[in-house]
Amino acid sequence: MIIGKKGWKPWTKAGFREGLYPIVILGAVGEAPAPAREARTLPEREAFPARGERCEARRRLWPVWWGRPIKYGVLSFGLRTAVANVRATGATATGWRELAESEPKASQRSFAAALAQSGGRDRGAAFGLALSLLNTVPLTDSRLSDAVGRLQTLASGNDELACAARYWLGRVDQLFRTPADYAGATDAYEALVRGGTQDHWGGEALVQLAILQLYVWPADAAPAARLASGESLLAKASSPDQRRDLHLLLAEAILHYGAGDAEALAHLKAAEQAGGHTGT
Repeated sequence: MIIGKKGWKPWTKAGFREGLYPIVILGAVGEAPAPAREARTLPEREAFPARGERCEARRRLWPVWWGRPIKYGVLSFGLRTAVANVRATGATATGWRELAESEPKASQRSFAAALAQSGGRDRGAAFGLALSLLNTVPLTDSRLSDAVGRLQTLASGNDELACAARYWLGRVDQLFRTPADYAGATDAYEALVRGGTQDHWGGEALVQLAILQLYVWPADAAPAARLASGESLLAKASSPDQRRDLHLLLAEAILHYGAGDAEALAHLKAAEQAGGHTGT
């Protein structure tokens, strides 16, 4: 939130065009055209305490997050991969498009319409509605509770959407609760990894599990134990992309803990061999 030449405003497309505030989206920093009068920043923690605490925790505890490949990049905390891995038609497809375009309230209406039209049987629409609720700002307690309830219902099934719901329940514990429930998130990811990382959501869970083990859980683990836990996950990787991401995470963690430049370089070389990189 910013107090600028036209007073306080929430973030809007029009606001960006008018140059009311800097563009800062999860680590990608740019600058809108300068306003006539210097803007005064209102600290995010003061405006949205829960959201500010989550963002601060991500920056403090997961320094590697900003450097991860775009496949695991942040579009509403992983929404990009959710959209890419759900087949949908009609109102449900419209809901996914709206959610990918950062219109969660519009997507809620589309998913709710699809769910009503199916008599509550459209699991894809129920999943989309849950993610729309999670991506709506502010994320109130009632919205969070509604989303979690829908995900728990979906998680009781035995299809791909059940796996997706279990993954997102882990994400809720990791990112959307204050304080974060790292134990709950770890349990959710470990269960998915035990089911196999050949499945898309098992592979996503493997990388998230590595982040937790390398930096935050267990809370009292020594750096050497954290790095050993991360190394052990390499054996569970079932694709070059997963091996690449784990090696990158391990290299960053080794540098973070000062555990040896040579060891970090070895992981960076292994990540390069795994491939999947773009750019120079």
